[in-house]
Amino acid sequence: MDRLYTVRISDYTVQKGDDLIYGRLYEPDAESVTPLVLIAHGYNGSWQDWRLECQYFAERGIAAYAYDFCGGSVHSMSTGRTTDMTILTERDDVSAVFHAFRQMNRFSPIFLMGGSQGGFATALAAEKIHDLAAGMIVYYPALCIPDNWKEKYPEGSEIPEYIDFWDMRLGRCYADAACRMDALEQIGGFGKPVLLIHGTEDLIVPISYSERAAARYPDAALKELPGEGHGFSWNGGAEAVKLAYEFMQDCLAH
Repeated sequence: MDRLYTVRISDYTVQKGDDLIYGRLYEPDAESVTPLVLIAHGYNGSWQDWRLECQYFAERGIAAYAYDFCGGSVHSMSTGRTTDMTILTERDDVSAVFHAFRQMNRFSPIFLMGGSQGGFATALAAEKIHDLAAGMIVYYPALCIPDNWKEKYPEGSEIPEYIDFWDMRLGRCYADAACRMDALEQIGGFGKPVLLIHGTEDLIVPISYSERAAARYPDAALKELPGEGHGFSWNGGAEAVKLAYEFMQDCLAH
């Protein structure tokens, strides 16, 4: 049985230009340098979506930092407006958080992790971070976003100034950035191990996107969760966090 550590929880804010990225840091009560996983939420989510995962990892010796994207949610505790947020600003948030923690001397190595749109943003950031990260875990990454918005606005010029979508107001910049992208063409260069976890009954992000993504990376595994949709059930989430932890442990052992 894994040793369970006492967990210290604290607020931590990362500076990104004029913006502040708020997050919650979970640390095992260990005297040595500890591994760290940085966790990015999905569309209109927040750091709180990952509290159980953060606690699980930290109890087992891996620190975890879950954070709010700038303008990434109506609940965000970070600065920024939802109408200025795009998948590219979120990509840059992931990079800013990674480099801020990399400068510290108490965390090493560092893993990247994200779910849905946060998984897509994390995958994009990993292309620039390269082998500075030890590995990447993504739950049902929303690589379908560009295709979805191209279907909605096939001519590009039809995009309105503001778009009310899934309980959040977006700016034209969000759809414009998405329509200019090819998700699968912009990933695959990250050379460290990658774990994709995806439900077979996901109606928001078809599992075929993760299947194609896994084929693009040099070292990737796709774990399918039978019967799970977009956002795992309690049992599915318990299986996913166990798979994520085992993946990081395996990376640390090699």
